[in-house]
Formats: sequence, C-alpha cells, structure tokens
Amino acid sequence: EGDELVWVNRCSARDGVLLGSCDGQLILFPTDDDQLRPMARSARGVRAMKLAPGARLVGMAILRAVRDTSPDVTADSLLRDADVALYQAKATGKDRWSLINDSSRAEALRSVSIAAELGDAVAGRELELFFQPVVSLATGAIDSFEALLRWNHPTRGRLTPAQFLHLADESGSIVPIGDWVLTQACRDACAWLAAGLVDSSFSVHVNVSARQLQEDTFVERVLAITRSMDLEPSQLTLDVDERTIHDLQGSTTRALKALRRVGVQLSLDNFGVGVSSLTALRQCGANILKLDGTVARDLGVSNDDDPIVRAIIQLAHALDMQVVAEWVTSADQLHRLRVLGCDMVQGYLLGEPAGAEAFVARSSAANATAGARSMHAPV
Repeated sequence: EGDELVWVNRCSARDGVLLGSCDGQLILFPTDDDQLRPMARSARGVRAMKLAPGARLVGMAILRAVRDTSPDVTADSLLRDADVALYQAKATGKDRWSLINDSSRAEALRSVSIAAELGDAVAGRELELFFQPVVSLATGAIDSFEALLRWNHPTRGRLTPAQFLHLADESGSIVPIGDWVLTQACRDACAWLAAGLVDSSFSVHVNVSARQLQEDTFVERVLAITRSMDLEPSQLTLDVDERTIHDLQGSTTRALKALRRVGVQLSLDNFGVGVSSLTALRQCGANILKLDGTVARDLGVSNDDDPIVRAIIQLAHALDMQVVAEWVTSADQLHRLRVLGCDMVQGYLLGEPAGAEAFVARSSAANATAGARSMHAPV
C-alpha cells in the first residue's frame, strides 16, 4: 500500500527474475547482470499482456538486484534509479529502455538541478537574447534577425538552449520563458525601428515550441505583446521546428492558422533532418522554410548535395515559401546557394550572434559610414 512494494509473483529459479509492482509500475529484478539487456528488449511484450478489469500499467522499470552491505544501497535508492531510467527512456521515445550507471545518474541529477533552477531564471534576470542576422542574397541587406536565448547561470556560466531548453519544455517552464523571449525580442525590435537602425520591412525571428502553441491563450498573448510594442504582426516571425509540424495536433494547427491569419510570419525551422510529410508541410502554412545547416553543409565542396538542396528550394517556392539556408560558413557555400536559388542565408560568415547592445553599436557604426538605413553583409 502507498509506497510499499507489493510482491505479486515470483518467477521460476530458472528465469532468475523477481516480479513486483508498486503504484501501478511493474518492477523486474534480474539476479544476473547478463539478463539486463535481453530483459529490456523482451519487456515490450508485457504491454500486450491482458490485465485484470480496471487495472492499468503506467510504467515499467528493471532493477538489478544488488548484494551489497553498503548503506548507500537502499530500497529508496533503487526506486530512485528506476525513476531516473524511466524518465530517460521516455525522453527518447516510446518502447525504449535506459541503463543507469554512475555517469548517467550524475547527469540525471544535474538535469534535475537545472530544471529546478529554471523557475528562477526569469525572475533573477539571468536570461539574455543574442541576435544573428538573416541576409537577403538578392540585395545583401539584412532582412531580419533571429533571437537566440542564452542563460547566464550564476554558477554554470553561459548556457545555450541545447543545454536546458528541453528541460524547460518537460517541466512547463518553457511557457513563462517563451513569453519573456517574445516580449524582449519585440522590445528590442521596437527600439531598433524607433532609432532608424532597421526599416519597416524588418522582422525578428523567435523560436516557439509545441508546448507553447498548445496553450489556449498563446495567440492572444502574442498579439498583446506586439500591440504593446507598437509592432505590426508581420514584423514578428515565429520559428517552428520540423518535429512540431510532423506531430501537428488540433490546438497547434488552430494556433498556426490564427497567427498566419492576423499577419504573423511563420518559419519552418531545421528542415531536412526530421520526418515531415509533404501534407504537414503544406498544411502548416509557413512563409519561410529554414534549411538545416547539415543539409547544405558540403555545398561548394561536393556537388552531391546540389540536387537535394535544389529540389527542396524548388518545393518551397512552389508552396510560396522563401528559403533561408542556415549555418553558412564559406564563400563557396554562399555562391552555390545563390546559384541554386536560395533567398536568404544565415551563419557565422554573415555575422556571429551578438547581444542587443553590440548590435546597436555595430549597426550605428555601419549606418554612420554608409549613410544608409539598413545594414549590409558581405554577400
């Protein structure tokens, strides 16, 4: 009862496995290390077992029986490891298994610590936006900027989204963090427009997650933010990744359509590395397709990728989308993208991500030199 482990069966000695249950979770105790991986692979069949009426299986864990007199090895520590393994397995998809060892346990505890600290990141003013230019290949002018989130952690240093954003998504803190990013990006864009550093056709790109799009009030919050900053909806571009488009749900579809209807620009991010169907690509109604950097990485070095990149660009144009190539790092790559009909480019060759103050200083100097309202990049 409660957290007490209740034994429901004992397998034969030949199987060498103890089977128990606790709080709706099935727990297997192999008595031999050699059984761990085979048991994990075969455990999927348990899902097909016919359960008693009213019973349900909410999770499954496999714990190695430990013969150790150390006080560190307790029932609580074993169940904790089971929770960690279950969490890691769920994070990688359905029907997966995860083996816990000292290294993975330490990483899991680190993730738990970071997730707990995320709640204070906004209130503690620890978040910061960097901006990277998106440059038009036709004119050489900067068309827009992508807002890139950084977390200035008080003890871990500056963290990139890859180090914490998945934890924010799982914990739900992605919602307040996402609202902060939207607000700050729009505030910076408004200041640049007022200062004449960019023209009225400029837009700022902000990444949004499926979790945010599924919020009932997300569209209203976006519009409230743009109105409060005196921005036109078209001056905001929301970047949605390929996985979100592939897993379109009713609430997400409605949010995307509503945003597009009021004039907010939509961008399909990291295209070419996921499993988006052509139907989802058409239904998302994006204005821009961002070609993942891995797809066009070898352009200018090898011609093998040219037909693939050309086909993606032609497909996007047929769907009335503009194409942005990400991670552009060489002049040869830039030349090939222009030949293939790419519309815009983004990457370290065109400009490294920089904070808002650095952008203001750089663009002010460029405008003073060129006497122009818009910045240009070496394309």
